[in-house]
Amino acid sequence: MEKLYYVEVTVSGSIAISSDVAASEDEAREMVKAAISGEKKDAEIMESIGDMLRRRLDNGEADVGDTFTSDD
Repeated sequence: MEKLYYVEVTVSGSIAISSDVAASEDEAREMVKAAISGEKKDAEIMESIGDMLRRRLDNGEADVGDTFTSDD
């Protein structure tokens, strides 16, 4: 049976939300949370997150953490 090794990868970064879109830092944070959770579809925010992730990964800016095994 094939074993799968799951490796934790953490990427951290920031995206910009314009004051034309959000009235405050709190509103910007809530907009991003809603987009990530799928509560509210926001293609622009998701694209910004994807771009940020690609830049971080392209530059090797990711932490590799714990590993665990699964017998799937």
